Order: sequence, then C-alpha cells, then structure tokens
Amino acid sequence: MGLFRMQRLPSTIQLQERENELIAKYKALTIQNILLDIESQLHAEDIEMIKDLQQKQQQQHILENIFVIEDLQLSSLSIADQFVNENTQLIVKKCCNLTLEDISTKVHNLALTACKLSELNGIEKMQQLTSLTISNKTYINLALINELHNLINLNLSNNSIGSNKLDLSKLSKLIALDISENNITKIKDKKITLPVNLKCLSVRKNQMTEFKIHLNNALLIDLDLSENQLKDITNIGFLQSLTKLNLSQNGITDLTPIYSNLNLIELDVSHNYMFSLNSYDSVKHGGLKSLQELKIANNFLSNIYDLKHMKKLNVIDLKHNRISDLSPLSHLCDLSYLNLSENVITNMWPLKHLNIFDLIVSSNQIVDINVVKYFQNLYSFDFSFNLVVDFQILIYNNYLQTVNFDRNFVSNTQIQQLIRTSNNKALNENIIQNKRNNLNNMLNNNEQQTHQMEPTAQTMKIAKRIQSISTSNDQNQNVNLKIKSIKSEFSKIQKQTNEKMKQTTTKLIHFTGHVVQLFQSVE
Repeated sequence: MGLFRMQRLPSTIQLQERENELIAKYKALTIQNILLDIESQLHAEDIEMIKDLQQKQQQQHILENIFVIEDLQLSSLSIADQFVNENTQLIVKKCCNLTLEDISTKVHNLALTACKLSELNGIEKMQQLTSLTISNKTYINLALINELHNLINLNLSNNSIGSNKLDLSKLSKLIALDISENNITKIKDKKITLPVNLKCLSVRKNQMTEFKIHLNNALLIDLDLSENQLKDITNIGFLQSLTKLNLSQNGITDLTPIYSNLNLIELDVSHNYMFSLNSYDSVKHGGLKSLQELKIANNFLSNIYDLKHMKKLNVIDLKHNRISDLSPLSHLCDLSYLNLSENVITNMWPLKHLNIFDLIVSSNQIVDINVVKYFQNLYSFDFSFNLVVDFQILIYNNYLQTVNFDRNFVSNTQIQQLIRTSNNKALNENIIQNKRNNLNNMLNNNEQQTHQMEPTAQTMKIAKRIQSISTSNDQNQNVNLKIKSIKSEFSKIQKQTNEKMKQTTTKLIHFTGHVVQLFQSVE
C-alpha cells in the first residue's frame, strides 16, 4: 500500500504575512514599470537632472551618523562671517545635533584650504586642536591662533602674511611651522618671533633676501629656505642643531658658513651659483662629518675636492656641473647613489672601489665602462648619451636590473650577443625593451659611421614601418574629417535637445500625477 503523508497547512498569521509580502512586491513592480516607462519617454538631459537631485539629497544626510569628529577638512568654500559660530554648527547639527562646545572638545586636526573666510571667531575655543592648516588665500587671525596652546603642527602656507609681524611665541608646544609662499622678503628678529620648541620650519618660495634671526632654542632640526633670493647664509651657520637644510634655488656662491655644522645629515644646495668647493680647514678637521645626503646639482662646479673629507656620504647628486675629475669620490666607501649626468667626464676608473647601487653618468664623454665589473651590487646603470662602443662587461653584473644605453655607438650584434651570454633575465628583458625604444637612434649612429651603407634587411623593415606610419597618417586625416561631420551633427542634435528641454517640466508634472493616482488605486 502506498503511504499518504499529511502536509501541515500554514497558519492564518503566515498567510497574512505572505499576503502583505505579495502586495509590497506588486507595488514595487508596478512603480518600477511606471518609472521605466517614464525614463523611456524622458531625454538624457532630464534623467541626468534627476540623478543630480538624488545625489544632492543623499549628500544632505551623509553626516547624520557621525558621532565623533576628530579630523575636519574644508576646502574651496565660500563662507560668510562667523565661520565657527554659524556654518560649522550647521555641519555639526547633521552630526547628531552636536553643539560648538562638543566639537571644540573633539576636533584635533582642522584644515581650511582655499576658504573665503572673513573671520575665524570661535576657533580659539577649539583647545584640543593639535594640527591646523589655514592655506591658499584663507583669512588668518594670528591673535586667535595664538590662543590654541596645544598646537603641534601649523601650516599657514600660500597666504599673504607679507610684511605683517608674525608672533607665535605663545605656542609653546608648536613643533612644525610652514609659512611658505607668503611674499615674505626679510626675516629679522623684530619681525618674527618663533616658539622655543620649534623643530621644523619651512619658509620656501618667498622673496627673501635676508635670513637674520637668532632663534631662542637649539632644537631646530629641519629648515627649508628653498626658492628664495638668499645670498648671505652667515646666520644659518649658528644653527648647530640642524640635521636637514634645503637652500636650493637661491643665489648662494659660498657654503663656508655651514661647514662647521657637525650634525647636518641632509643638505640641498642645487640650483645656485657655486663655482667650487674650496678646501677649508673646518672641513679637514671634521666639518660636515655627519653629512649623508648631498644635492648640489645645477651649479658651476669643477672642483669637488672637499667631498673626500665627508666620509659618511651615501647619496650625491652632482648633475649639470663642469666636473671632470672624480678622484675625490674614491674615498667615499659608503656611497650607494651617485648622479654625475651632464658633466664633462671621460674617466670612471676613480670609482673602482665604491659599492654603488645606482649610477647615472648620462650626457658625458665616456668611452670605456669596464670599471662597472667591480660594482658587484650595481642595480641601475644609466650611461646614455655617451661614446660607448662596447658594453659586454655588463655580463658580470648579476644584480643589474635596469640599464639605459640610449644614444651610444653600441652595435646590434653586441646587443644580441650580450642577451645570449647573460644569465640575468631581468637585465635581458630590460635590454630588449631598450633596444626597441632606441632602434632608430642606433641606426642613425651606424649611418654616420659608414656614411653610405647598403640597405640591410633590418633597414628595409624600418623603411616598411615608416611607410605604414605614413599610410596611417592618411587614415588619420580621414578620421579627422569624420570627426568634423560628427561634431556638426552633434550641434544640430544639441539644438533640438534644448527645444525639447522646455517641455520637460510639463512631462514631469504629468508623470508625477500618474504615480500618485497609481498609489491611490493600489491602496
């Protein structure tokens, strides 16, 4: 006999829940169909306008669930007076109706960038602020800022402080100050008063011709005076606590005042007017003995004798000078990065005993690169724009990853031979890519050597490639004509769209009424 299994019938409550679920689905599907019907009859501009309105509605509620504000950034705003008293309260009200007292105890980092403020009343109540940025033509009230006694970082860059007095002596906890791009021409004791605990100061990109200030502390370790018009750096020599100094893009001709610094680790004096590094007694007896990074590019140096005394140098940038003698560098055993590009170097052998990782000697007059076989840890080597004819020596550099040999006299045969004999896959791939990028340049060099050369299979390939490029240029002209015709058609369509936009409001009202009627009928 077959078995008869009884099935349990759903309860009345379950049936009611199922009925409500089906009704909700019916309403959703019906509304969706009507909305789809509306969208099918609307123009693209109408739909875009509706999306913009929806996005604005979402943005109005984006801050509703934020309970604690610790980092507030406001940029590119046009705010009227009473910024903190009115507009910030508006933002705070969207954050669970917090008051000004609430936000003043919770905001630690505040950034006002490119805000058209006329007042900062109320900001002095934010006593928990540790980092404040008021930059890009934003109103500054130094009296109110001086009341923020817990500030650690202060950025007042790109404003118009100019000749105004800058007294920040009350900010005893301030460690970092940025007053760059403020049209400051001179810094003197009567004009600027800095906190005693200041460690980092940036006065970059002003119009300073003088830096005559005796700081009341020995804690300043980072000073940026780049992109100014400084010539005399005597007062900087008294800042013996400095470990990082940037004097690039000024009018400096002599570094004697800072030679006595025993703590300086990083020094940037690139883009100045120095013709030599003369040998001073202070250097011979341990001056700049801690220096590890030296950037002195884009000067007029021919004598670098002083560098032999800076034994801890790890990074040197001597690009774009007039250097020919590299013997002073032979004493720098810790050197790992060396940029000697755009000089008049012919001999690299003084570098034989160095442990270099990254070497750039492009745009010189070098013929022989055999010295690189001693650089067993060499990772990157750029000898482009030289007179090298043979680079088979690179086969001995197992760690070499990137090499640039553009604009030399290396033959195609030598390149292929190096690829066949080298076990360094990364180097081989880099050479192949370099070969592809610079094939035309190498052919031009070969043509200069042989004057009149019979066309080889390789040159025939190049000729065919050039011919195909010219053909593609003709095709590009046809494409440009098509683009012009498409633009004219687009302008016509745009005119028609503008006319139809006038009817958009009427359509929206009509369809909105249709949706309301549908809701009433469903209910």
